Amino acid sequence: MRCIILLLGLLVTVGACANQPPNTAPDPRPIGTIRLRAGWQSTVVAERVDTIALMLPSGERQLQHSSQRASFTVTVAANGAVTAHLDSTTSTPPDSGDGAPDILALGRRLVPTVLARGIEPRSNWVDSASETARTGVFTVKERRTVGWSAGVERNQTVPIRAREDFEQVGGGQRYTTQMTYTSNGSRSDVYSVKTDGTMAAGTLVDSVTMTIGFPGSREVVSGIRVSRTVIRFIPVRGAP
Repeated sequence: MRCIILLLGLLVTVGACANQPPNTAPDPRPIGTIRLRAGWQSTVVAERVDTIALMLPSGERQLQHSSQRASFTVTVAANGAVTAHLDSTTSTPPDSGDGAPDILALGRRLVPTVLARGIEPRSNWVDSASETARTGVFTVKERRTVGWSAGVERNQTVPIRAREDFEQVGGGQRYTTQMTYTSNGSRSDVYSVKTDGTMAAGTLVDSVTMTIGFPGSREVVSGIRVSRTVIRFIPVRGAP
């Protein structure tokens, strides 16, 4: 049992924000007036707080808290493609290293993928996808459906929202211990996009129900993870 608790302390608390956002685009329609400005560059600070409630095989309940701060440099190419370079990251408690895939996945959620094409205020659309993803030490098959919507312009800013429902099945290994992983949950993202093609801010909220199995001992740990990430954009001086 002590081994299970130790493993969970090392891998579950860093298993956050683990999945790549769907490669979505609006259904064919006239190109909107809102899109990312070519050549725009910004420093992005993302601060995340996780709360995890676990049910151990003994019936004991365990509550875990963790936080993470990551800094990225986001650059928009001439064709609208977005790259996010991870500059630094810190975690509390200190990260064991298993969270690296999750940090990189967070980088892909900093900016709505639909902005590469351009969108219109008051528009909405739905898409779905299935692919292999990483969450903490686990490799999973993920199926998801995401609904996008663009709100009404106010003070030269348009809100863009994404609601994503997903399920994951997979497994992984920590040292010599094999584990299975299943989860289902939802993600709600809200972005503030300026009409000049730059980003202002964002908030990402994940709620996940998960089950971790240990085939060697036939023990199972279940849990619920709620994560909230606040994103701030700091324009780079001299950038367009």
